[in-house]
This record gives sequence, C-alpha cells and structure tokens, in this order.
Amino acid sequence: MSERLDKHTEHLDQMEMRVSAAEDGQTALASGQLKVNTELDILNHKMDDLESRSRRNILRIMGLAESTSITNMEKFVENLLIQLLAVEFEGVEVDPGGRYVVAKCKGRALTFILIGIYGPNYDDPLFYRDLAAQVKKWRDVPQLWCGDFNFILSPALDRSGVEPGAQLLRLVQYLT
Repeated sequence: MSERLDKHTEHLDQMEMRVSAAEDGQTALASGQLKVNTELDILNHKMDDLESRSRRNILRIMGLAESTSITNMEKFVENLLIQLLAVEFEGVEVDPGGRYVVAKCKGRALTFILIGIYGPNYDDPLFYRDLAAQVKKWRDVPQLWCGDFNFILSPALDRSGVEPGAQLLRLVQYLT
C-alpha cells in the first residue's frame, strides 16, 4: 500500500509540474499578446497619422494649379512662396519628420517668421515644446503660425480621451 501511495504521490508531483509549466507558458503567452497589442496600437496610430499627413500635405494656393505636386517643401518655400508673398527668405528650416517649416521672411516693410505646421493626431507633449524651442531664437520677431494644429477647440466634440485643450494650452505655455 505504501508503494502505491508513493507511486500516486510521484504521479501527482509530475502532474503538478506539468500544470505549473502550462500555467507559466500561458502567462508568457498572455504577456506576449499584450506587447503585440501595444505595438499594434502604436503602429495603427502612426499609420493613421501618416495617412492624414499625406492627405493634408496637399497645398491649395490661389493661382497654383491643383495638380501641382510639391515634394520638396524647402524648395517650395524658397521659390514659389517668395513670389506669392513678395518676400525674401533669410533662412528656411524644415523639420526632419515633415511636421513643420520655419522660415525667416523679409518683406518691404516687415521682417517676420513664417511657421507652417502639421500637428500630430495624438497627444504628443514633446512636439510643441520642441517646436517652441526651435523658434525661441526669434522671440522678438513677429511670427505667423499657420497650418493644421490638430486642436479640437470644443471640448464637447473631443473624443480623444486627452484632457480638453491640453495641446493648445501646452503650445500657449511654451510660447509665453
């Protein structure tokens, strides 16, 4: 009887080890699935952002044929925009990520900074901080900010889950 009991105990120990190994495997799979889901969410945000940027990067300017393709923003600012605004550019800086163009413009009566922006579709606290740091050297020069800031001005319409007006408040904070 003792021998059978020892055999059953050994059998139960082996089963417990197999169940424990299966549970460990399940935990590892669940953790891996969570990482995959997180990466998938990040990639979906990036893809949405790139698609939106692609659609919104099409400039429509009076007197410029709609079929005109502008692939080099720096050349566009230095050449065509000079003619349209009747200004000279003393320097153009293009964000490597394609999110903004900063140009120092000298007109007949006024020197100003032109900032063309395409804001992120998600809450990115560093974006406006970095941009504000970029234009800080021209703090005493009038600035014209234009573009798509991706701000929702009505908190009632904001479905992003981000604190209402958070990006707008951040931009104002960095600029003041």
